Amino acid sequence: MTSSQIGTIAHVHRLREIWPTEGNDFTPWLYDNLPLLGQAVVIDLEPVGKELLAVNFRLDILAKDAKTGAKVAIENQLEWSDNSHLGQVLTYAAHFDARTLIWVSPKFYDVHRAAIDWLNRWTGGEIRIFGVEVSAIRIGQGKPAVEFRPVAFPASWRG
Repeated sequence: MTSSQIGTIAHVHRLREIWPTEGNDFTPWLYDNLPLLGQAVVIDLEPVGKELLAVNFRLDILAKDAKTGAKVAIENQLEWSDNSHLGQVLTYAAHFDARTLIWVSPKFYDVHRAAIDWLNRWTGGEIRIFGVEVSAIRIGQGKPAVEFRPVAFPASWRG
């Protein structure tokens, strides 16, 4: 194999190059590709609905755990974690009575990972909360490949 046959990995630093908007691009893509997220958190996710109204706000994705039937609230964003999305995922989980919360972001600040860890310690396993980083790479000019990596999760979780 010659060096001209080997591609170079390039990290996609701005996910908006792939999904220009969260609501019209990333959320529908994620909804259609829930098995990829499910593999990362080791939950067989079945889609229930997207952009579901919770009073004056919208939950990005509601899914269910195929094994238990428990609801899973998924809040996603294309920017670094922020306090607003932390509050949103908790609000939506309460509204839809979700037992698993998955917050997806390209990067989590330490304080948000610590908040997820703290919540997981105090919920006694009845509620599971995941912080999952999403990233993408390209090889040469090829299609982007997406990776989900849990960075905060319940203590009992085995990924």
